[in-house]
Amino acid sequence: MWQRDLVRDAAIAQKLDFSLRLPFLDDALILAAMGIPSERKISNEHKKIILREIAEELGLPKEIAWRQKKAAQYGSGFDKVMEKLAKKAGVRKSEYVKS
Repeated sequence: MWQRDLVRDAAIAQKLDFSLRLPFLDDALILAAMGIPSERKISNEHKKIILREIAEELGLPKEIAWRQKKAAQYGSGFDKVMEKLAKKAGVRKSEYVKS
């Protein structure tokens, strides 16, 4: 995960003068999550079941809480923009991101 995601995220945060926060990687939270029964976390149909249930309890509409997960860069269209910018620059997206 560090090489695939966090190196990129840390570089972007540093460039934008932001502090990167990773609450779901907190040791205490990870230990607490390990104590939750697996059927409360995942099924054949859904992942993150307990978080979806909590979202509903907090007032999030069911259709939003239970919709299929889509990575932010794809749902927001950001990935397509990066592809276009890389193409315009004549490089692969990974090279463009590194630059």
